[in-house]
Amino acid sequence: MPFVQAKLATSGDETWKGREAAVLALGAIAEGCISGLYPHLNEVIPSGLIFFLC
Repeated sequence: MPFVQAKLATSGDETWKGREAAVLALGAIAEGCISGLYPHLNEVIPSGLIFFLC
């Protein structure tokens, strides 16, 4: 999760590929084991958005 957090926290045009990779990684993890990912979502995604994802 530290890698995903770090990539999602970046901004700017030059870092879009890293952010996209982090989003794709989250999607792949969620597809396989959402129950294992769910406890860590507060660390990665702002809590207001989690409500809409569940």
